Amino acid sequence: MNRVVKTIYVTIIALLVVSLFILNVNYYKADAYIDEEVSMRISQASDRINSEIDHWAITHRTILEGLKDVIQTAGPSKAEAIKKLFIETVAENPTFTSIYFGMPDQTLWFSHDWTPTPGFDLTVRPWYAEAVEAGHSILTEPFEDAYTGEPVVCIAIPIYYEDGKLMGVLSGDILIETIETALEDFTSEIGGVSYLVDSDDNSIIQFGMIDGGVGFSQLMQYYEQLDESNRQNTSLDAVIAGTDGFFLNYAIRGTDWHLLSFSPMTAHNAHAKDLRIAVSLLIILLIGTFLAFLALQRKHVVQPLVNLENQIAAIDVESLSETYTINLGDNGLFERVQKQINALLYKIQMHVVQISSDKEELHALNEELEASFSQMVAVEQEVSMQKLNFEALFKNSPNAIAMFDQNHRIIDINNAFETLFGYTLKEVYGVNLDEVVAQSMDSEAFLRTEDVFRGDLVDFESVRYNKEREPIDVRITGVSIKFDGKVIGGYGIYTDITTSVDREKHLDFVSKHDYLTDVFNRRHFEEVIAKCDKESALPLSLIMVDVNGLKLINDAFGNEMGDRMLKMTADFLKTQAAAVEAPVFRIGGDEFAIVLERTEGHLTERLTKNIRKLCKTQKLGELQLSLAIGWAERMSLEMPMQQVLKEAEDFMFKHKLNENPSIRGKTINTIMNTLHEKSKREEQHSKRVSEISYALGKALGLKQRDLDALRMMGLLHDVGKIAIDDKILNKAGKLTPEEYEIMKRHPEIGYRILSSVNDLSEIASHVLAHHERWDGKGYPKGLQGEAIPYLARVISIADAYDAMTSNRSYRQGLSVAEAIDELKRFSGIQFDPEIVDVFIQLILEWEEA
Repeated sequence: MNRVVKTIYVTIIALLVVSLFILNVNYYKADAYIDEEVSMRISQASDRINSEIDHWAITHRTILEGLKDVIQTAGPSKAEAIKKLFIETVAENPTFTSIYFGMPDQTLWFSHDWTPTPGFDLTVRPWYAEAVEAGHSILTEPFEDAYTGEPVVCIAIPIYYEDGKLMGVLSGDILIETIETALEDFTSEIGGVSYLVDSDDNSIIQFGMIDGGVGFSQLMQYYEQLDESNRQNTSLDAVIAGTDGFFLNYAIRGTDWHLLSFSPMTAHNAHAKDLRIAVSLLIILLIGTFLAFLALQRKHVVQPLVNLENQIAAIDVESLSETYTINLGDNGLFERVQKQINALLYKIQMHVVQISSDKEELHALNEELEASFSQMVAVEQEVSMQKLNFEALFKNSPNAIAMFDQNHRIIDINNAFETLFGYTLKEVYGVNLDEVVAQSMDSEAFLRTEDVFRGDLVDFESVRYNKEREPIDVRITGVSIKFDGKVIGGYGIYTDITTSVDREKHLDFVSKHDYLTDVFNRRHFEEVIAKCDKESALPLSLIMVDVNGLKLINDAFGNEMGDRMLKMTADFLKTQAAAVEAPVFRIGGDEFAIVLERTEGHLTERLTKNIRKLCKTQKLGELQLSLAIGWAERMSLEMPMQQVLKEAEDFMFKHKLNENPSIRGKTINTIMNTLHEKSKREEQHSKRVSEISYALGKALGLKQRDLDALRMMGLLHDVGKIAIDDKILNKAGKLTPEEYEIMKRHPEIGYRILSSVNDLSEIASHVLAHHERWDGKGYPKGLQGEAIPYLARVISIADAYDAMTSNRSYRQGLSVAEAIDELKRFSGIQFDPEIVDVFIQLILEWEEA
């Protein structure tokens, strides 16, 4: 029967396959023609968007190139005119949100009234740094415009002087939305998805969407697999993530960006819709005809044969106790076969019934015996398994476990107990558990043991001791063992919590102590002050301490020296406070506090006097420790704690104002002595510059006040070199460009040092400007002409003359005549020409004398 059924099915299916094949051949020929038409339309759309993107990039770059020419021609001196040109350009070209020009000295010309935030460093901004590094115009990654808050990209162009030195970087922020509209229209036209990709292959903007999982990662994966020749093609037939369509790649000219797009064929199937509908209807009609024929054949031929076969297969030939009949329904083709088979089945059943009745009694007895045996085996296996599980859990538990009897004597221990406490079972068997792990039979261990024998669950943390009597932090769990309702023993379970206890102690220490000095921190100070707001803490004294001149030390010697000074201060205060058992706190950068509970005012005053006296003996190298100290006393709770703090701080600040000027003056002397110890050449140079500046000032007819300032400036003009590395300061040969950049920092450092001393603050600005040039190419500010302070112009000539006429390890000093020629050559370029003329006359007078 199976062979007949199979032959019928194979014939019908073969006819169906041939018909479908003919339809599909014609369908795919027409579909290929449609694909060719779609490909041409995609290519035309790609050409249009390429032209639009090129026009967008070239238009904005051309505008900035025009501004670049204006800046190169006008130079930095025409700042206001160029800013006005920026504003006009932005007004005429709304696609620019802003145009700006940044120079190495942090000068920024901006097309809007925008002021940089404090600490703003334009030289590290991406548009500036990337343009300088590239040496040509660049297009930055998108970012949020600081002025408008809108997403923009930046075209940045470096501008150089004729001698190749960097003048600055011209930049323009362009609204990304100006190109988004074109890209969205293109993506909509191709009916797919587009991604604007940066130089690091990151997606900047996405346009459109495709159902079916074709995303950015799939497009990038397909793009990376292409060879170099195919990457140059703007349009390729592709199958991505199982979707058939067109892959487009366009490199944006003048940038490292490119546009990746994918247009699925499903977006262009409108032309093939009628063809597909017609073919689909034909296929449906063909399949419908096949199904109808198959249904008729199945109902009248196949189904009766299958039913006959299934009903015969269902007959249990081993036991025919049931009555089996064949039922093929009202089908005249198989009615005779059905009657013959049913008669045969009835005769067979009669013979089997008798045999089955004889077997039933034997079978029932056998099942009863098997059930009893299986139950006994199961009980035995369960008992054995429970015993094995218990032993495995007990011996291999990570927690230390001791089993004890009703007298609290150990009868077994596990491996973890041996490891934690160091005992073997032989050593502790029959010994009271508390005698083994407790220091003694103390009340705590005894009471916990009583709780276990009452049947309670015991769980607590405590300290127990190993074989070497070393303490161990443990969590202890006590569990009783009961039999017939009576406690016959128990388990002592010990978990080592040493690590967590140590961690808690460390976290508690860190939360309360200052990370640098190890004294208590501000947070703990506030907690202590809050706890002292009670009668038992009175009288309460509060001492406030401030390290004088710490900022000056940081500026001159570096933060490492400042940190060492803070550590020394903390150690000194802890030593003094230890005498009265008072805690020391660091409550600010250079501020400390000491809290004294139940301490009379006269004792606090004695302690502060002792601290003032002994701090004069504390030195860090050549630097002497100087502390401003104030204190206040709280006699009753009616006085607010904030008032105590304020009185102590006011007292401290008054002391600080009285002592700070002299301390800073001493620190300046220490700085100069340290500088001269680092370089004897600097000491002699400073003295000569001081003498030359004083003489030149007299020749210029300056007042005595200015002459005194010149003499002091000559000695201190290079004080900032204290922060320059010794290897650079005392280098025998010429400095490298990198070393020279470090050396150029010394006027700014000197300015910060001298500004902190009231008596020297007036000359600080002159020291800052003593390396400025008449033509504006000096440093650090690039001042020009008479914008340079007058005394700084005098010092710069004296400094340069001494440098030219002094011998160096790498060159011989110039003669007086050669030095005069150099001064003339740089008059009006590096130096004030009027002062140069007076100085040359002064030199000639010296020579004649």
